[in-house]
Amino acid sequence: MDSGVILGDILNLLAGLNDVKLCYVPRLANEAEHGQTKFALRCDEDKYWMEDFPLCIQDIIAKEATVLA
Repeated sequence: MDSGVILGDILNLLAGLNDVKLCYVPRLANEAEHGQTKFALRCDEDKYWMEDFPLCIQDIIAKEATVLA
């Protein structure tokens, strides 16, 4: 799917919301999301996780948890 189409869909959804602010977050500041996105791009089917983090980002989550502790 074209990323422009996805972005257009997001902007259309946000148009109906009043108190929404979008901002850029550098990849290094959000490694867990970046890892999950890379994983999702390789998947051919929907994936759902309940309670546990996906294996592809468990190490990143553990590292971030020690920094925040």
